[in-house]
Amino acid sequence: MLTAGAIDQTGRPAYFSSGSQFVDLAAPGYSVPVAVPLAFSPSGYDRYSGTSFASPLVAGATAWVWTVRPDLDPTQLFEVMRASAHDISISGFDPFSGFGRLDIPAALAAPAPARDPREPNEDISHVKPNGLFKLGSTPLTAPGRSRAR
Repeated sequence: MLTAGAIDQTGRPAYFSSGSQFVDLAAPGYSVPVAVPLAFSPSGYDRYSGTSFASPLVAGATAWVWTVRPDLDPTQLFEVMRASAHDISISGFDPFSGFGRLDIPAALAAPAPARDPREPNEDISHVKPNGLFKLGSTPLTAPGRSRAR
């Protein structure tokens, strides 16, 4: 899973974007053109801000990279996205922009990291019967079944 923070028109973390140790990437989220009902704006467009705009940009870019590079497993894909980000704040990870601004061309060209032999590791209380839930759920992926639909 990847999490996204928003950046503003200057490429810096947006004032409204929350920071935490869980932010992976930053993407545009300030003053994004949005189609709106004509009752709201005669042009049919307005500008809105929020991490809700940065998140789908990260998701769509990640899907694009995985479409072009289907040989990557999910863990490798997420690491490629993080490692290829353009650092925009303090050197290295920071809580407002994570590893940096989303960089699609760099992600398409970045070398794949080694596979993690311990992934997928969804054998946790959420999916085990009588774990967190009475019935549990079948994991989406498992050793020998690396893809799910």
